[in-house]
Amino acid sequence: MALHKRKYKDYQHYLSHQREKLSKKMEHFQQKWNKRVESFRKRLADISPKIPGKKVLCLAARLGEEVRAFRDLGHSEATGIDLNPGSDNEYVIEGDFHNIPFEDSTFDGVYCNCLDHAWDLRKVSMESARVLKTGGILVLDVPFVQPYKKHDYKKNVKKRHKYESTLWDSLDDVIQEFHEFSEVHDRIPSNTHKIIVFMQKKYTLEVK
Repeated sequence: MALHKRKYKDYQHYLSHQREKLSKKMEHFQQKWNKRVESFRKRLADISPKIPGKKVLCLAARLGEEVRAFRDLGHSEATGIDLNPGSDNEYVIEGDFHNIPFEDSTFDGVYCNCLDHAWDLRKVSMESARVLKTGGILVLDVPFVQPYKKHDYKKNVKKRHKYESTLWDSLDDVIQEFHEFSEVHDRIPSNTHKIIVFMQKKYTLEVK
C-alpha cells in the first residue's frame, strides 16, 4: 500500500501544470458536455438524498458537469471550483481545493472526483471539513483502487502530457489521509462529518 506522487519543482509548478489540462482538452470537454452531465446525474442519484441541503461544492469541477447534475437533482445552490474553469463558466469559479475560497461551515455537501489531481490529500481533507456544515457529507468519487504496476505508475505520473499527480495502491491509502471523516459504505453514521467513498462504476470497490 502506498501513495505515488508526481515530482514537481514546487507548488507553483504544480498549479501551472494542472491549469494546462482544460486548455488542452477544452474541445473534448465541450463535445462531451451533455453526455457527461447525464453520466453524473445517474451516478449521483443515490448519493443526492444523503446530502442534507441544497448547497453542494464540487471540487476541481472543470466545466461543471457535476454541478449541473447536482442542480438537476435538487441541489439548486450547487457550485464548483477549479484552477482553470475557462471563461464565462456559469457553474464553476476559479479556486484551489487545497485552499477553498469559501468561509467555514458553508456547504451541506462537498463532492470530488479528481483526487488523483491533488497535491496533498490531507490538505484537501482539512479544507473540505472546514467548509462543511455540521452534519455535512463529503463524497469522494475515487478511481484507481487496483494496485499499481510499475508501468502504470510511469504512464500516469511521470509523463509530461499526463495530469495525474497522486495515485494509490488501494482505497485504504486514500481513506487514511482523510482524518477528519468517518468511512461509510452502505450506511451513514451519526457523527459530525460523514464520508461516502463513492466509486465510479467501471472500477471495483475493494475495502478490507
